Amino acid sequence: LTGFGASIGSVPPTPCHPAVDQITFRNIVMPATGKGIYIKSNKSNCQPRAASSLTNILYENIWIIQPAWWSIWIGPQAQHEPHSNLGGACSLLYPIRRHCPTQGCSTFENITLRNVTVDDPLMSPGVILGNETNPMKNVVFEHVVVRTPTHKPYDGRLPFHEKSFPYRGKYDCQHAVGTCKGCHPVPLCFESVA
Repeated sequence: LTGFGASIGSVPPTPCHPAVDQITFRNIVMPATGKGIYIKSNKSNCQPRAASSLTNILYENIWIIQPAWWSIWIGPQAQHEPHSNLGGACSLLYPIRRHCPTQGCSTFENITLRNVTVDDPLMSPGVILGNETNPMKNVVFEHVVVRTPTHKPYDGRLPFHEKSFPYRGKYDCQHAVGTCKGCHPVPLCFESVA
C-alpha cells in the first residue's frame, strides 16, 4: 500500500453527526509511501449542533518502510485547495507552515495502533493533534516502534532528514490523552505504561 497510506476519515462536522466507527486495518506493508497511518477529520467552523466522530479504530500489524512524509498522522486533514486561502484547513506544509487548526466539534476516541513498525522515516515519526476543548481520548499505542539506521548515504545533504527536523525525532503531540506500551519514541503527551 503506497500513496497516502491507510487513510480514514475526512468526515466534516454537520448537524447529522457523521461518524467513522468500528474500522480495522490489519496486516499491511507500506513501502515508500507518502503517509503511513492517516486518521483525519475535515475542516469546519463548528456551527451550532454540528459534530462528527472518529471512534473505535484499530491499526494492527503494520509495517511502514521509508515514508516520505508522516509515518503516523492523527488529527485534522492536511489539505489546501488550489487558488484558495487556507481558512480553517490545515496546511499541507505543516509544520513548515504552522497553520493547522483543529476542530472542537470532531471527536477522536478509542484509537489503537498495535504492532506498528516504521523503518527509516524521512521525517520525525508523526503528528497527533487534538483540540484543546475536545482532546483526543483513549489513544493507545502498543509496540509502536520507529527504527532509524545510524548512517545514511544522504546524511548532511538533505537538511530535512536530520534528526532535528521537525521534532528532533519525536512526535508532535498536543491535546491527546493516550498510553504507550513498548513504544519508541513515546509521544510526549502520552503516558508510558509497562
